[in-house]
Amino acid sequence: MSSQALQGALFGGFKRKGVIAYIEKTAREHTAQLAGKDEELAALRQENERLREELSQMQTEAESLRSEAEEFRAIKEHLTELQMEAVRCAKEIERSARERAEKTETAAYARIRAVNRESKTRMDEGFAFVDDLLNATVAPEPSEQTE
Repeated sequence: MSSQALQGALFGGFKRKGVIAYIEKTAREHTAQLAGKDEELAALRQENERLREELSQMQTEAESLRSEAEEFRAIKEHLTELQMEAVRCAKEIERSARERAEKTETAAYARIRAVNRESKTRMDEGFAFVDDLLNATVAPEPSEQTE
């Protein structure tokens, strides 16, 4: 309270009207400040409620996303297992194909050698037959030898 705002009374006090006016003015200012603070408080409460609702929505969304993430993790693990099984199967198929190819190749070479031997035998027999025929046709006749 400012002593300049209040006028002094004749005997060392203050004038009653000035004190009352000052108190009323201060009360009005204080009431105005309180009204302003009440409005701020109401606005803050509204903001607080909005933020609580937003937080609740975000928590719900986060829980949903956690569930989805868990599902995706399970799917990823399953796909990883499938991929590993596919790799194992591919390696087994490749190994089996190599073994069959080696067996087929071995059998083919054995058959080729057998056919080659048979062909050589028949050729040798054919050449022997041709030689015998040539020898039989080229042999001098007995009458020509004596002359």
